[in-house]
Amino acid sequence: MRGDAMSGEIPEELKPSPDLTEKLRQTYLQHESASPGMESTPEPEAEEPAAQHTALEEELAQLRQQYEELREQHLRLAADFDNYRKRMLREREAWAETLTEHLLRQLLPIADQLEMALQLESSEEALRRGVELIYRNLMKLLETLGVKPIDVSPGQPFDVYYHEAVLRLPSELPEGTIVKELQRGYLFRERVLRHARVAVSTGAQDDHHASQQDQHDSASATPEASS
Repeated sequence: MRGDAMSGEIPEELKPSPDLTEKLRQTYLQHESASPGMESTPEPEAEEPAAQHTALEEELAQLRQQYEELREQHLRLAADFDNYRKRMLREREAWAETLTEHLLRQLLPIADQLEMALQLESSEEALRRGVELIYRNLMKLLETLGVKPIDVSPGQPFDVYYHEAVLRLPSELPEGTIVKELQRGYLFRERVLRHARVAVSTGAQDDHHASQQDQHDSASATPEASS
């Protein structure tokens, strides 16, 4: 026995029986299967709601910051647009005033010519030539501004876009054509500024009188037939 102790081997009488060894092994296996996650560290479930709440607060703070930034941007854009609108109105008014001033400045020489013509003691022929000169200058001014007269001539077909029928007259000209111009019309950059006022033909005068004469003859012949 001393020799077994010296060799480090367990004496036979101290070794557990095979049945006991098997029971110990089974007990150990059952214990391991009953608690498989004992070695892993479980996640603290109590900390999850607090972490989610913190994340939501951070997201809400970011959304509020974005809202404030967008709101300030919107206010700046609205202010810029209002300033732009006011500036455009001022520029439009200034442009209209400048255009009117330019037009009036060009009309002043014509007014001067009229004044000089009225002050002159001259014959009717000289006055007529003076008025013609003023008229030509006025027409040149209108042409530089984009205004030109509407061409109207006798026999020209009546066009409601350019003409305004003031009279209807019997004429040798075909019906529906222009007999004469009563007031000149004008175009401004190819748009009608004022319609030309014209007299329109109703057809040949002889046919009109002949029709009236036939009606008169038929009316006067009826009493004679009845007598």
